[in-house]
Amino acid sequence: MATTQTALAALPQTQSAPKRSTRFDLGLIAGIAIALASTIAGICSTGVSFTYFLQPTGVVIVLGGTLGVILVTTPRHAIRHSLRRVRELVTVPEVNRGDLIEEIVYYARAARRSGMFARMIGPSVSE
Repeated sequence: MATTQTALAALPQTQSAPKRSTRFDLGLIAGIAIALASTIAGICSTGVSFTYFLQPTGVVIVLGGTLGVILVTTPRHAIRHSLRRVRELVTVPEVNRGDLIEEIVYYARAARRSGMFARMIGPSVSE
């Protein structure tokens, strides 16, 4: 009897990659809002003028040093992969729910016929 993995490996793969839309991920927006709010709250709690924290020299040192450390310690392929993943945060794939439901039902039937569910249910149950 075939296992579920071999049955699924024998199934045809999807034809094309999903299209992407330009809708933002809500987690990204919430994360940016929380980060900005907590930064502003921290600055306001010091009692120092807000312009004190907006020094170009400090920005260059922090951002330049951070970028340099990232480039030294991270392999190039990992940086490219990370940039692709960041791009996926702002673009969400369009999903055709009808096709997705058909695919799930197809895999469920294949698993029932020749996978572990076939052994549990037995040959007497028809589809």
